[in-house]
This record gives sequence, C-alpha cells and structure tokens, in this order.
Amino acid sequence: MTSKLFPGTWKLISQTTQHADGSTSYPRGEEASGILMYDAQGHMSVQLMRAGHSWGDLANFRTAMEQYLAYFGNYRVDEAAGTVTHIIEGCSFPGWIGTEQVRQFRFEGDLLRLTAQGTGFDGLPETRVIVWRRVG
Repeated sequence: MTSKLFPGTWKLISQTTQHADGSTSYPRGEEASGILMYDAQGHMSVQLMRAGHSWGDLANFRTAMEQYLAYFGNYRVDEAAGTVTHIIEGCSFPGWIGTEQVRQFRFEGDLLRLTAQGTGFDGLPETRVIVWRRVG
C-alpha cells in the first residue's frame, strides 16, 4: 500500500547518525546531497552522495556507503505503524539487492523525516536520521 503523502521528489536536507554514546556524526559529511523519488504506483529511487567525494577504495562496503549510495525498487507504507519499507531491486551496494529496508517516517510541513535503527561499524546500536524537503 502506498500513501498520498509520499509521491513526489524530495531533496536531501540532512543526514545524521546518532550514536550510543550520545554523539552525532554526518555519514556523508555536513554538505551531503541527495534526491529521493516516490511515485503513486509504488516505485521509488534514492541517491545519496558526499559533497566533493573521491572514489577511494570501493572494494569495501564502508568506503562505498560513505561516498555514494543509490538504489531503486518499490515501497510500501504502513501508516498505522508509521513505517515505509523500501523493497530494493537494484543497489550500488550489492548486499542490499533483494532486501527490505524499513524506515520510521514523520511528515513536518514540507519535510519528510526517515529514521532507521541499526548497528554501526563499531558494533554498537545507532539511529540514522535523514531529512528531506519536498521539491516536486
């Protein structure tokens, strides 16, 4: 099921990670850029990029994720649970292909806040927050 609130084009405002020790970091830098698109038929696409990125060693997940992440597929909304699930068909990180990535969502005017719980590279829990502004 999709929602009437999601379809459109969204520009990245911020991407932060809140760590278990209370600190906050910027996974792709404070000047990261990105675009998120949802359509009314349930398709989605997202691209996130570090500003001024250099390709570095793309042989490992951490380098690739910190520089550039893109994926596409479908999405499903559970309004009662406040979640949107991205069903990934293709991804710049092959390990995500065929997976479902669940995000909590909250709309604040023309902003969309997506939050995901995860585990950091240090093995500790973290909260990832991405804020998008509707542009179309």
